[in-house]
Amino acid sequence: MDNGSVVFSDMTINEGFGDYVAVGCLMDKDVGGRDWMLSTNATVSCNDVTMNYLLHFWKNGQVYIMKTDRPISLNVPDDDLRY
Repeated sequence: MDNGSVVFSDMTINEGFGDYVAVGCLMDKDVGGRDWMLSTNATVSCNDVTMNYLLHFWKNGQVYIMKTDRPISLNVPDDDLRY
């Protein structure tokens, strides 16, 4: 089984290695503690299947899937996007 990978388009998320605390520190330095939201495209590859997501990451730790091309009936785990 392929462990998969996730690639983000946002430079800040990449700079923080996808870690919420690291990304939050970077954003707080940039916006001075105000509320923020990062919009990023995420490409998830797993088991020879590739899916794309448009994600909104919020300062409060919430992540919203705004758009995806993943078919609902596709039986492929995406543990990287669990609740």
